[in-house]
Parts: sequence; C-alpha cells; structure tokens
Amino acid sequence: MQGNMRKGMKVLVDVAMLLDLAFLVARSLTGFAIHEWLGIGFFVLVIAHNLLNRPWWKTLRRGRWTPLRVVVAVPILLLAGMGVVLLLTIGPLTTALPLRLPSPLGVWTSRSVHAGLACWIYVLAQFHVGTHCGRGLRGWWRSAKGSARLLSVVVCLALLALGSYDFVVMGFPVHLAFAYGFTGVAVDAPVAYGVLEVLLAGSPFVFLGALARMLSGRGARSGAGAA
Repeated sequence: MQGNMRKGMKVLVDVAMLLDLAFLVARSLTGFAIHEWLGIGFFVLVIAHNLLNRPWWKTLRRGRWTPLRVVVAVPILLLAGMGVVLLLTIGPLTTALPLRLPSPLGVWTSRSVHAGLACWIYVLAQFHVGTHCGRGLRGWWRSAKGSARLLSVVVCLALLALGSYDFVVMGFPVHLAFAYGFTGVAVDAPVAYGVLEVLLAGSPFVFLGALARMLSGRGARSGAGAA
C-alpha cells in the first residue's frame, strides 16, 4: 500500500513538474510576476521529486556504467548541473519576489543564459520522460498486432512533424544557442492551446529518449533506470 502511494506521488509530482516547466518556458503566457512564482513552485517540485527518488542517487557509485545507464543517468546529471547554474541568473532578473539571490552576472547576461538554460532543461526533461516511456516498449512492439504497429507509427510521425515545426517556429533553436536576450519562447495563442504547443514542441525529444532507451537497453536492467 505504501509502495503504491509512493508511486502515485511520483506520478503527480512528475506531471506537475512537466506542466509547470511548460508554463515557465512560455513566459509570454503568464507575465513576469506569475513566471517568478511558478519558478519557485518548480524548484519545490524538483526537491520533492529528488526526495521521492533518493534511492536512485545511492546507485550512482555502484555497478557498471552500461549504455543504458548512461542514457538514463547523464541527462539527469546534466539537469541537476543546469538547475544550479540557472539559480545564478535569477537574482538580476527578479522583479516580483521580495528576495534577490546574489549573482555574479549582469542583467543582460542573465537574460540570455536564463533563456538558454531553461530551454536546455526543457529539452533534457522531455528526453528524460522519453527514457521512462521507452521501458517495455520493445516488448510491446514485438507482441503488438500489425494494425496497432501501423497506427503507432503514423501517430509518432505526425507528432514528430508537428512537434518539430513548433520547436522551430517558437524559437527554441535560437534560445538553445544562447543567442536571444529575453526569457521565454514565442507563444501567441490562448493559454491552454499555448501550453499544448509547448508540450508538442518537446515531443521529438520524448521520441529520442524512448528510442535511445530501447536501443541501449536490449533487455538489460540498470540501477539508474528508476529516477
């Protein structure tokens, strides 16, 4: 019973993190004040996520680093490192929060770094989601009927096409290159539709994460696969 409750909490926290991150990336949907409070909420969710997954961190020093373990663990470690650096950019940009974190960066540098890191975190988070989706996908593919396989391929190709289009149109590549001085990708749509577009823009990386998990796993088990 306790194990099921823990799993349920993990799912709720993960879904909340994904939606919160989508709103954060699309700052034009919320404005600066709400964006900053959503950012605080996101870091609270990150802490909760890591507390729920703390047994995973204990496995990092144990076992052999297989291709599967690299695919699962490296994006998580990159996310952790980028999150720490992102904190350094918050102080100069804060307008609504009562406290300002100390930072060695100026306002303009902070804007560019903040926008770039936020998009990299979003991309890596979607890839991480894909590594979870990739669990058991190979077995499902082998047991699925031909019609189910065909339908899944068509749906995946449609999502890849639409997601890749949104990814480019919203300006993600420019932000990933740290070449834009304002935070938030370009979203010109009602809030609900705008968030769906942002999530859709991340779908190619979910696909890549699932594919990487399938290709690197080949039935192997990994201590790094539970995070």
